[in-house]
Amino acid sequence: MELLAAACLGLGLSAAGGLRIFLPLLVVGLGQRLGMIELGSSLAWTGGTPALMVLALLCVAEGLGYCIPAVDHALDAVSAPASWVAGALFATGAVALPLHEITTSLPGGIAPVLAYAAGLGGAAAAGAATAGVTQITGASGRVVSSTTTLGVANPVYAMVENLLAGAMSVLAILAPIALGVLGVLAIACVWMVVRRIRRVRTA
Repeated sequence: MELLAAACLGLGLSAAGGLRIFLPLLVVGLGQRLGMIELGSSLAWTGGTPALMVLALLCVAEGLGYCIPAVDHALDAVSAPASWVAGALFATGAVALPLHEITTSLPGGIAPVLAYAAGLGGAAAAGAATAGVTQITGASGRVVSSTTTLGVANPVYAMVENLLAGAMSVLAILAPIALGVLGVLAIACVWMVVRRIRRVRTA
């Protein structure tokens, strides 16, 4: 159960990371600072004071940048690969500790090492894929917003994304399993809506 909760935590943060990279990192850092979560070494650094200060500034810059038409599309292009890396980082950082506890209980030899490496590899792939789906979905929605409203609605769209990324990050810490279920449903619904809109526009 602990590993399942950790996996849902990682995927929830990965989904948020597909929308905004630095906001989930800031929430994770605050969660660790407050003793609400304990994560692996790949994310442990976010709880330090210097990291929290820098992440807070980057969050503001990223959030405001997405509110500016034209700049938001440039950020999409840059953040695409970065969000995949962030997704992998979130997922591996979340499952590292419980996975280590489980694999160390296996018989000695190379088996625990291989099981741990395979688990981290699977988590990294799942996290990157989850972040990629939300990033592509968000970017596609922004393209639709730009073409249908000439960019007028883009700041509103960006603010909604900011709120979603923040809410998903907080929920990933407070109720990871519930967020995991809701996240899958939400991503599926948004993806279907975006595809339908694009189909209508090309018809």
